[in-house]
Amino acid sequence: MRVEIRKNLLKKTGMYKLYLYIYKGYTKVDGKIKHDQSQKTLNLEIYPNPKDEEQKKHNIDVLKIAEDLRAETYLKLSKQIHNIPDQNLAYGDFFAYAKKKLENSASSKNTITISTSAVKHLRKFTKKTTTKDRLAFNSINNHFLEGFKKYLQHDAKSKKLKSIKLNTAKIYFEKIGALLNQAVKDGMIEKNPANDIRGIKGEEVRKDRLTFDEIKELKKTSIDDEVLKQAFLLMCFTGLRFIDIKNLKYGDIKNGDAYYISLKQEKTDKIVTIPLDTEALEIIGTPNDDNLFNNVFEGLVYSPTNNLKLENWILKAKIFNKKITWHSARHTFGQLLHDKGVDIATIADLMGDTVATVLKNYVRVSESTKVDAIKRLNLDI
Repeated sequence: MRVEIRKNLLKKTGMYKLYLYIYKGYTKVDGKIKHDQSQKTLNLEIYPNPKDEEQKKHNIDVLKIAEDLRAETYLKLSKQIHNIPDQNLAYGDFFAYAKKKLENSASSKNTITISTSAVKHLRKFTKKTTTKDRLAFNSINNHFLEGFKKYLQHDAKSKKLKSIKLNTAKIYFEKIGALLNQAVKDGMIEKNPANDIRGIKGEEVRKDRLTFDEIKELKKTSIDDEVLKQAFLLMCFTGLRFIDIKNLKYGDIKNGDAYYISLKQEKTDKIVTIPLDTEALEIIGTPNDDNLFNNVFEGLVYSPTNNLKLENWILKAKIFNKKITWHSARHTFGQLLHDKGVDIATIADLMGDTVATVLKNYVRVSESTKVDAIKRLNLDI
């Protein structure tokens, strides 16, 4: 490897502009030699023929700066080649690093949004404890992260100035840990201190689902917002999230041997294909050349007003013992499929999730299934 100071004559000023020529070697590709070389402008200039002491001194000072930069670049590249962490990087700003990583991330929008929120809370904690708006990597140690963990559990507030939920705190702490893991891979730090700390233990959340009979009751129950009613029922029949139902267009409805929805999920960026039964197709209607770019549920929004409408509609259908939200429809879809004997892999594919996620979040064993399981033991002692 070579790192050299080179110069280029500028016609406008007659000065030499300095740059670094970097040569890392070569490789053979299909018998042809490919050189790994590049150059980096230094924004430094020297006189070609210094005429007095002042110009000579200028050249000496500038060339010294250029040599320092050359040596620093050579050392940094050497460490990268030999996988030696650069200790100077430990003084870098974590917030600047995180911002750049998230801006260039290929993760889903939902993941980036959550990670961005986690970084915002870390910035608030940092400012609260150090009065600084900057966080050096070498300041992130076990003691600092333990403090951040307590802050998330007891002091962190949402935009509405309410304490964030424990499960939200858990996710935020994990997202910061993930960014630190990436920093290790990028050579910013040698070790992730978050790996030495026990994470935040979340709490089990009650996730109510609807039965077939309850869905029938909802279908019979009137509501002053037909768009909201039909959107919720379709979520029960397809497992789509609210954001995907809101953005659903007639162009997402295809027709092969039968009608089906095919779209990329907003949260995960995964493409799901969901066949539509007669009930679901009745809600949507069929696409035509004139409505392909139109939303199926025009004007549907997520708002406190619509949440209250949903809640009142559920009560009007005499479903009193369950807390039903928009996301309950997705849980209902997964559970109903499971109760009908559909295998987990198929449910996961229809929902655009992993088998592990479906098992953890969307299906649960019914009490009758547990009773049948015990009966099969047929103990006779």
